[in-house]
Amino acid sequence: MAAGSGFEVSASLTLSGEQQRAVPTLAVLQPQLCTTWDVWGTSTSSSTQVSEIPGPLLGSLLLQSSVSSPGSQVTVTAASDARIYCIAEVPTAGPTPPGSSSGEGSLAGVLASAPRWLPEEQVPAWTDASGRRAFGVSFSTFAPKGVPVSLPEVKHSEPGSSSSSFLFVAPVAAGSFTVAVHSSSGSQYSQTALMQEGVVAWADRDHCFMDVPEYLVGGILFQGPHKDIPEGTVLTVRPNSAARVYLLMEERSPGLQAGLAGWQQEKCAPRWLDRPSMVAFSRYCPAGWAAVLPPTGAPGSSIFSIVVVPEAGQATAPLEVSACHGPCDFSQAVAQDAAAHSPTQELSFIPLAALEFLPVSEGLTVQRGKRSGQLAGVPLWLVGATFVRLETPDASIAEALESGQRRIVCTGRSAAPSVFYALVDASADEKALTAAGWERRQEAPDWIDGGTKVPLAVYAKRVRARESLCIPPLPNEDSKSQLLPEVIAVIVKVDVEAFDAAVETSSGLELARTAVAETGMIWTDRQNRLAWVPPCMKGGLLFRGPFDAPYKPGTVFKISGSSAFRAYCIVEVKYSQKKELARNGAGLPQLLLEAGWRRESSAAPAWGDPASTMQVFSIRCAADRRVELPPLPSPSGADRPRLLLMLAVVNIASSPDRLEEELKDTFKTWDSQGQGGLKRDDLVLLLKKFCPKLDEAGLNAVVEQASQAPLSKKSSSSGYPPAGVVSHEDFLEKLFLFGAAGERQGQG
Repeated sequence: MAAGSGFEVSASLTLSGEQQRAVPTLAVLQPQLCTTWDVWGTSTSSSTQVSEIPGPLLGSLLLQSSVSSPGSQVTVTAASDARIYCIAEVPTAGPTPPGSSSGEGSLAGVLASAPRWLPEEQVPAWTDASGRRAFGVSFSTFAPKGVPVSLPEVKHSEPGSSSSSFLFVAPVAAGSFTVAVHSSSGSQYSQTALMQEGVVAWADRDHCFMDVPEYLVGGILFQGPHKDIPEGTVLTVRPNSAARVYLLMEERSPGLQAGLAGWQQEKCAPRWLDRPSMVAFSRYCPAGWAAVLPPTGAPGSSIFSIVVVPEAGQATAPLEVSACHGPCDFSQAVAQDAAAHSPTQELSFIPLAALEFLPVSEGLTVQRGKRSGQLAGVPLWLVGATFVRLETPDASIAEALESGQRRIVCTGRSAAPSVFYALVDASADEKALTAAGWERRQEAPDWIDGGTKVPLAVYAKRVRARESLCIPPLPNEDSKSQLLPEVIAVIVKVDVEAFDAAVETSSGLELARTAVAETGMIWTDRQNRLAWVPPCMKGGLLFRGPFDAPYKPGTVFKISGSSAFRAYCIVEVKYSQKKELARNGAGLPQLLLEAGWRRESSAAPAWGDPASTMQVFSIRCAADRRVELPPLPSPSGADRPRLLLMLAVVNIASSPDRLEEELKDTFKTWDSQGQGGLKRDDLVLLLKKFCPKLDEAGLNAVVEQASQAPLSKKSSSSGYPPAGVVSHEDFLEKLFLFGAAGERQGQG
């Protein structure tokens, strides 16, 4: 337990052939700016200096154990919700020929292949007593209160490294699982109940569900109307954490069943009549994604219920927030404690019980130091978002925060793509926030204390799903803040506009998403970084998995996106020094071509080994669909195919230029006769396929406009399509021109 923190952690270590023994807590990790911090080495008695400490690790407990020793397995139990971080040393980045020593079975290797361990992008560095500077990779997982969490067992040490490792545990306040259901017709689905035997099925009837299957027990039942649903109503279900959405419907609901492509039918369903009359369909819904139900039929013909069950064993809680406070000059506190190896009380966590989660609303009470006030003039786009109170019950600490003698460092993480908002005094110094990429919003509420009105400012930053975020403390110099020269509160909202994607293997391993960027890390168990990125992949998401992994034959990679996307698969096809040992998954490139993927002409990303030749393949996937890589075949003379792989996903609507290129590709595939365009009848079929909601009048208007003379001057002798055929370029030119005009008109 850390002195003064009130946060308790117990850990045990098991080594091969030895009995389980307790792991001691070493120290509280202090804020690190420009200096280093001395700790005992985790596997030796020598001193180690840790530097470049990421914000989420500030104030965490460091456990002393040899977690990277062969045969070791550590189990951690926290007295409150917590996040466990494990940092493992790996070899320095550089060329790695096929057949060289693999990290499989090392601490980094087993964590990279473990389903519930999340790779982190920010990793501390350290220097041992000999002056050797080491780097590693970091993984973390959510540890619910009182639930033992075990690291995977280490098989052997990492080749080419000294196998240093660190284990940190940080307390977090965890938000609860919630689901938003939106109805296009205004039908109410706000009334909920726990799904169980005998639960009332609908809000306007007394019918109860009986013979409830085990897979539904404990889920959230949305008790909407029984029959009084307007025709054409579309329901959108959006959970804030990964979940399975179940649709229970009467068998005589043909309209609903006809639109359930991508949903799977369950073997059994509950009943509400004396006889079984319902069927159940389900689909997996990642955190923050929308599961859209098909339009309802005529009133009375669509009888259904919605049940949402959260996925168990997630690596991230729906929302995690941690806040600690320390002296105004963090670096000075570190310097004063640099020679000590004992826990320090300079940095303390705000008790988790004080980190309260509330929905944002007009009149919400906000306590700052000794003053209490209410929010007024709350913008509509903030109403209903999650408000996180950053308060402390300690009067002396509250006074120190109010006077600016102490500072708050707040970190957050959301399972879904989200927007984090920092609520500050409008007169506070904003330099720290803007330097960290936060943007000020035009609208903001006021803080009202009796007759005192204090204008506030709202700063926003978007984060990817499961990405950690550190909210920096505001500078205190020359502060004119009327309330507190500090972040007053944190507000979090699921980003419904964000594009997200997911990649999962058939064995349950979910690859980590990160932004495609030069110098970005590529794999989860290696330090190699991208040296060059082709233009076609820029702006996308890169999915990080193990390096040179020995996947089992038959392994399938499943790629899905929250909207239409293009998936890129980059595979090693040649190694100039050992051609026969190219890590191509025993022939994956040829299988990709046979499965409809296309070979890109652009050069592949560079990863630091000039002897490795990578090839880029891509395929487009429509919204609400999933694409799979072909199953990995069995190589001759080996148990598992070696595979050097990168996967990236790009939203096809991420920019007008990309969307135009994708539309051109689609348009050309329909031009089976190579006329350079489409006939009127073919254009009608294309529009009906891709714009099913376009009515007859709208369809005719689009076709009529597309059939008119070209907007730009083209002569028949220049290869322009014959009469009656609409060219690809002309159609898209009109589409984007009138789309832009409509957008300007709407803004006006």
